[in-house]
Amino acid sequence: MILADNITILKIRYPNVWTAINQISMDSTGYTIEQSKNGMNTIVHKSDSRPSYIHSKYDPQDEAERFISQFEDQIDFKDKHVIIFGAGLGYHIEVLLKKYPKLSISLYEPNLELFKIIASQENFQETPWNRLKNLYVECNAQDRALHIQQFVESIFDKVQLIVWPGYEKLFTDELRTFTQEFQASIINRRQGLVTNFAFEKRWTINSMMNLAKTSKSPNILQDFPQGVFNNKPALLVAAGPSLNEEIEHIRKIKDDGLAYIFSVGSAINTLIKNGIIPDATCTYDPQDINYRVLSILNEQGINDVPIIYGSSVGFETIKDYPGPILHMITSQDTVASLFLRKQSGNELKSVQDAPSIAVIAIQMLHSIGCNPVILVGQNLAYLNEQYYATGADSHNGKFAPPQNSPLITDVYGNSVKTNNSLLLMRKQMEQYIKLYPREYINTTKGGAHIEGSIFTPLVELIESRLNESVVTPQWYESDKGDHYDTEYIRMQCLLIEEEFEAFPRLLERGFNLLAEITKKKASNKLELEKAFPKFDSVFKKIKKNKYYSNILAPMNRISLKQLENSITAVRFEKDLAIKSERVVTIFNKYLLECKGDTLLLEPIVRHMLQQLRT
Repeated sequence: MILADNITILKIRYPNVWTAINQISMDSTGYTIEQSKNGMNTIVHKSDSRPSYIHSKYDPQDEAERFISQFEDQIDFKDKHVIIFGAGLGYHIEVLLKKYPKLSISLYEPNLELFKIIASQENFQETPWNRLKNLYVECNAQDRALHIQQFVESIFDKVQLIVWPGYEKLFTDELRTFTQEFQASIINRRQGLVTNFAFEKRWTINSMMNLAKTSKSPNILQDFPQGVFNNKPALLVAAGPSLNEEIEHIRKIKDDGLAYIFSVGSAINTLIKNGIIPDATCTYDPQDINYRVLSILNEQGINDVPIIYGSSVGFETIKDYPGPILHMITSQDTVASLFLRKQSGNELKSVQDAPSIAVIAIQMLHSIGCNPVILVGQNLAYLNEQYYATGADSHNGKFAPPQNSPLITDVYGNSVKTNNSLLLMRKQMEQYIKLYPREYINTTKGGAHIEGSIFTPLVELIESRLNESVVTPQWYESDKGDHYDTEYIRMQCLLIEEEFEAFPRLLERGFNLLAEITKKKASNKLELEKAFPKFDSVFKKIKKNKYYSNILAPMNRISLKQLENSITAVRFEKDLAIKSERVVTIFNKYLLECKGDTLLLEPIVRHMLQQLRT
């Protein structure tokens, strides 16, 4: 029977576990509690083969101490978070906390039946159980991925995985799958944090600086008649080294209008240097230096190449381009949805941000109906010692792969070198190909095999399938006229101006209440308890403020996530003095960031509103 104190904890903090645990019978498990030789409890799993012990059947305490001691010279636990695979009866967790009392620990238990046994023996209100930052119990097959995602999104420290040996034999398959998914998620999370940290402010500032142009330019995702692109072939031309071999084939396709040609990234440089004008070039990078990718157009006085930009692209990219521009709203743009709506009332379409403009372009081509999608120069790997096509970058394409580069299979079945960034791009491309079923043809000679695509050399496609003109000349001038609602933009400008003016007053009220909490902490606990709801009320008003929710909060997504995680941890603190000190520290830091960013944004907000009104 589960301990009464544990029932309360499970119902409040882990309701899904409580619901699942009530649906299994204690009689159905293969686990029982036995006493070890020294009188301490251990857990044994009895099956058709020999019994398996979760802890030593002789001395579980000594076993736990010897196990933890092996990490003393291997791991510096400072600024680290440990996740333990396998709870058992917690002996190893207790030893770890005694050696490292400030250590932050999460626990992953892969078996619900075993956890029910544990909950009948161990009081979760006592150490080490009450010191856990997170507790995850796998109740069904879908839980693992969800738990891993929740964990990696909640942790900002370095992470160390420790597996209790008693679980290695019992849960071999579960451990292998968990480890693979966990490591992949940690890598993706690390890359995501780096990206967010680098661009969280640029995404929003770019969206604001671009908004006037976005509001007046066609939306490629929804502003063109179906007949322009629907069921017409499109070349998605990337700057991989295999592009060098396809220049003359692309020239023929362009001259005869056999397919739409969309270049992505720096492929525009190779095409222009070879005298080929694509039907459009796509760009989305938020960095201020992104304009250099398209600088060849200005340098050569070319102003008839349509630029399709992600609305959060570096604003310098499109600032002075005199030619046709079109846009697609990106998931990183939280500003557009605040100001823009279609005259027809149709919902705004957007594309999900991705590590590669090619992945963005696949979403775009699906939305406008192109079929088949023909990948050109999409190597996603090195070709000999080349990373880019000739002319695509300052190194003239040459970029020797590191010695320890990972190997993948190419379109011919051979092994080719790649890197982690390209692996991530390929994985996301394959996900979208699966999500948006249509015909994908990969013509990239020597490039990575891309699941969901069929390899066919471009010359064979021209001979067998691309045999009629399908391109609408000046297609970018044929939009349907369903433009953005200018009256709605005007009203939203008034609203955001009011919200922006009100925000500093809300901030000041928040700071004052935090100071009040600090003052009452030492004097009056009853008044202190009343101060928390007052601050909660003000912070709710801050979160409802449209300037904050659509502009400021996205600029501070990492800090906001840290704040939310910290508040979740503080929520269960019973000591009011400690709780108040942590709350004040956490929120003061975050509100100061909001105040600093508001000062930075003031001229940008006013410029944006002025541009939208003209």
